[in-house]
Amino acid sequence: MTIGIGTALFWSVPGAVAVTPDSGPTAGGTRVPDPLPDEAVTAISGGLQYTVVTTSAGRSYAWGRNDVGQLGDGGTADSVTPVEVVVPDGVVLDALSGRQTFTLALGSDGSGYAWGQNVGGSLGDGSTANYPVPVRVQTPPGVTLTAISAGVAHGVGLGSDGITYAWGANNAGQLGDGTGNDSAVPVPVQAPSGVTFTAVSAGGNFTVALGSDGAAYAWGSNAYGQLGDGTTTTATVPVAVQAPAGVTFTSVQAGGSFVVATGSDGQTYAWGRNSARTLGDGTTTNSSVPVLVLVPDGITLGAISVGNEFTVATGSDGGTYSWGSNVYGQLGTGGLAGSGVPVVVRAPAGVALTGTSANYYHAVAFGSDGQLYAWGRNTSGELGDGTQTTARVPVRVIAGDRALTSVLFGQVAGTDLDLGADGWAATTPPQGCGTVDVVAEYTQFGQSRTLSTPQGFTYGSAPVVTADPDGAELPVGGGVVTLTAAAAGDDVPTVQWQQRGAGADWVDVPGATATDLTAQVGADTEFRAIFANCLGSAVTATAAVTVAAAPAPGPGPDPGPTPVPDPTPVPGDPGSEGGVPRLAQSGSDLGSALLFGGSAIAVGGLLLASRRLLRVRRV
Repeated sequence: MTIGIGTALFWSVPGAVAVTPDSGPTAGGTRVPDPLPDEAVTAISGGLQYTVVTTSAGRSYAWGRNDVGQLGDGGTADSVTPVEVVVPDGVVLDALSGRQTFTLALGSDGSGYAWGQNVGGSLGDGSTANYPVPVRVQTPPGVTLTAISAGVAHGVGLGSDGITYAWGANNAGQLGDGTGNDSAVPVPVQAPSGVTFTAVSAGGNFTVALGSDGAAYAWGSNAYGQLGDGTTTTATVPVAVQAPAGVTFTSVQAGGSFVVATGSDGQTYAWGRNSARTLGDGTTTNSSVPVLVLVPDGITLGAISVGNEFTVATGSDGGTYSWGSNVYGQLGTGGLAGSGVPVVVRAPAGVALTGTSANYYHAVAFGSDGQLYAWGRNTSGELGDGTQTTARVPVRVIAGDRALTSVLFGQVAGTDLDLGADGWAATTPPQGCGTVDVVAEYTQFGQSRTLSTPQGFTYGSAPVVTADPDGAELPVGGGVVTLTAAAAGDDVPTVQWQQRGAGADWVDVPGATATDLTAQVGADTEFRAIFANCLGSAVTATAAVTVAAAPAPGPGPDPGPTPVPDPTPVPGDPGSEGGVPRLAQSGSDLGSALLFGGSAIAVGGLLLASRRLLRVRRV
């Protein structure tokens, strides 16, 4: 059953939340949260013992009975857990409408789609073969569908050309084309002259619609007065519903053999079959014209949804009301007794139910707490609560629940996994420094999903200098210095000392990879340390080591008289034949002095011969 004519329901999707924190120590132990997209239900419908939904991710799922392919997953096996409807590539389905054993939907491409049982051509694809996956409804060329509704074995849709189309079984004239012939493709409904239909709802073997002239119309089977025209005569073309004087209808919903409508006066009306007290007027008498539903005083009903023999609606007081048959607990009152007037559905404490889809013998609704709830028949698992037990009050649908499978930081699994309404949380495992992908694996609607955040978490921290090396001053000739530097980081950073002389480039000090550096320095030199790990590097301040300069040479002491060459050979000396001359003791000055070996050492400004004084011959 469709949720409601002209009704579009959207389930709020929580906004994205930034991951905080997105970094932590390599030792692990950081608690990391991350949002997990909630594939929320946006539309719900169903039929005889099955439920179908669409979600905010553009996917469709179904669960329950599947003997004729009504789950749309390509098979015919029942499933108490969700299976994904095999939608054509690039197409998103919405505006779902199920009734008995097939489902109709609107596609994002403007086409209508159908799957399941194909009695009389109810899928509208030109055949009468059942289809376990959606097939396109063959509307006339250039015509798209803007609304769609499924009956027991026929479908109806509003065309973009202003014409209403119907297809499928036509044994009671429910196609409204003036014949009783089935049609496997859409045919135009013969609307009254000058009237276009603005909303349609397909029932058991009849259809009801709202006209552009403000009147309601119906056609097809009328054995119980469900056409509302004051007769029980079948009509193969639309006839006007006899609305109360001064009242127009703003919404109409067709059930198995009855209709519930909202009047312009705020009242709720019903007509047709009433043996199961489906009209809500307190009787079991059928009516071929609209009668008032006995709504509690002070309350108006809206968001009406009609099942096979029961109705669910939302009250202006925030409550949810139902009436009619209750053989499977579909009224949600906690018992099995039917009701001829609206009674309160026993919603969970503190939860308001909205947007209910009343299906054949069960109902599904949105809860104000963000959950889905269902009640009624459950022999095929159509309630989606993980059981096959009929529920007389709403139970939470778990079919769409998320379950967290794993969270990987790089290739290492996180621990202490937790899944809440806002997303998942996990504790990081130990791992070396660096940035890693974060991958969460989870299931929702029975399907495995992966959410990957590339470069989502950073282990460790880049180096930060905590101690710079101090410079030093060395005496003439230099000496040994010891320099110390330190830095913090995770992983613990490596260190490399560098040095440079005046005007030179920095070069690594071979083997200098400890925080302390001991070096022999003989000339002015600058030093620094570079700390590094996988996340970056840090350079210390420069430490200057200087070496004191040697004193400048002075005048020195008086060397005394200048030796005069003595011509007398020294005994035992080589003499003038190449021997070394003896230095004279006189004070005579010489214009020059010869230095033996050509080398001298400067000490206190005096020149000392490298071995002994040269001897010179006397003149």
